[in-house]
Amino acid sequence: MSFSQNWEDTYQNNRHISVWPWPNLISYFYKTYDRTSSVKVLEIGCGAGANIPFFQSLPNVEYFGIDGSPNIIEKLKGRFPELKDNLKASDFTKDIPFDLKFDYIFDRGAMCCVSLEAVKKTLQQLKDFAKEDAHYIGIDWYSTEHTARESGESIGDNGNTRDNYKDGPFQGIGPVHFFSKEEIEDIFKESEILNLKLNKTKDYFPKKTENNIFASWDLIVKL
Repeated sequence: MSFSQNWEDTYQNNRHISVWPWPNLISYFYKTYDRTSSVKVLEIGCGAGANIPFFQSLPNVEYFGIDGSPNIIEKLKGRFPELKDNLKASDFTKDIPFDLKFDYIFDRGAMCCVSLEAVKKTLQQLKDFAKEDAHYIGIDWYSTEHTARESGESIGDNGNTRDNYKDGPFQGIGPVHFFSKEEIEDIFKESEILNLKLNKTKDYFPKKTENNIFASWDLIVKL
């Protein structure tokens, strides 16, 4: 299962347009980033470019981004013309359109938007673009403890990949995968997991969302 074209419609309709960098990404990047070294970073599923200004603010960091939506990539090239050669529209499950080796590869939730098989294929492919001791940072990989794991329609992976949500933030975006701890450990069995953290929050108000649980994984892996 490759990148869902539903995201093209989502971005054209100005949905899921995040513009602020993700705090967890900043925190995890600083855990391993050496300001004295020049590094190349690749974002998988860069979306509306929320993380770009953060990386541009750092010395000796060169940013590259991939997204499956041509529409959002063209908008990013307009906002960041200096990065026009570093931003590519591509289905990351099939092709990484750069002839480079990266020090960091990361995503925020992009790996949740395809099947488990596609995640494994993508990460295996990404190893060819990783320098020795490169780091992979994953932010907000949805957990099987997430309330939405029980909604939508099961389309595979023992019910962990779901689609056809009738309402909520997952409506209309295509497949969503929810990861178990065991799945993540299996995905990276040939790599070194440096950090794996489950973030979990529960709603009490408003009443219509009472007892909803948001649960997701953050991870740092040495590829």
